[in-house]
Parts: sequence; C-alpha cells; structure tokens
Amino acid sequence: MGVLAVYDHESLPRPADLQRIGAALTEDILLGPGGDPWLYGETDLHSEVHQAAGITAEREGCSVADALVLIKARSYTEGTTTSDIAHQIIHHGLRLTNEPE
Repeated sequence: MGVLAVYDHESLPRPADLQRIGAALTEDILLGPGGDPWLYGETDLHSEVHQAAGITAEREGCSVADALVLIKARSYTEGTTTSDIAHQIIHHGLRLTNEPE
C-alpha cells in the first residue's frame, strides 16, 4: 500500500475534502473489484496471495487478475481467508480448477 500526498502551498485542504479523498481511495483500493480488505492486514500475507495468483495464472493459463478472482472465490466457498488459500497453493500444490495438468 502506498501513500498519497496532496499538497497545495496556497491553501490547506478542508477536512471534508480529505474525508472524500479517503473514502474514494478506500472504495477503489480495498473494496473495488480488484480489492480485498484481507490482503492488507500484513505485508507478508499480501505478497503470498500475489505469489499464489502468479502460480495459479501459470498453472491455469489465465491472467493474474482472473487467478486472484479464483483465489477469492475459493476462499469464499470454503469460508476461509485468501491467505489460507494462497498458502495451500504455494506449499501444497492446490489447483483451483478441475482441469488436468
């Protein structure tokens, strides 16, 4: 997660403007179609999920974005977290489709 700095040397931002900017970033980054609040709990979990998405994309022949959707879907259907599914993919060879290798 990066940091956004908004600087205007002529005037200070109003609190309402800062609140709107924060809400928009939260909506886009955490809750948007590619977002996932679980991913941002700890940095190491975030990287593990993305590593698993890359592995899944290669194994399944899909885009990384589609692989992330597969990971999210599996975590939802199993009632677990994306980091748990990522761990299974990386360390136990979990495949997310029924297609043979």
